[in-house]
Amino acid sequence: MDPEIPDYESLENDPLPIATIKSASRVFLREATLSIVLSPTSSRIPRRLYLCYGKDSDRPDTLQLKVDLLPLYRDGTIDVKITNLLPATLYYCRVYAETRNEKGYSDVFKFRTSTSGTDIAWKKIADFPD
Repeated sequence: MDPEIPDYESLENDPLPIATIKSASRVFLREATLSIVLSPTSSRIPRRLYLCYGKDSDRPDTLQLKVDLLPLYRDGTIDVKITNLLPATLYYCRVYAETRNEKGYSDVFKFRTSTSGTDIAWKKIADFPD
């Protein structure tokens, strides 16, 4: 094989991107923001890329709650906000990716939402003249 000829990608060489859920921040009663690190392994954009999450299964899949990550797809860290969560509940998350010939899930990440009344928010205490 001539080393001067570049290795062109083909449909057979369309690997999955590497996706890792690094952290959950701003976890409140009904919402959380997840930081996901994406590392493309090909110049092609995946066909499908979802953040799957749920509370009933420790291995959430695309049939449960999901957020489409394709509009956010880039190399590096993206922050994804998920809402309509239940308070004091353990959630499981993982990223699903699909290319033309491969599909797979990332490792599972879990977090617990806050209990009722523990959200950190500004509250007006009192008005004092002068």
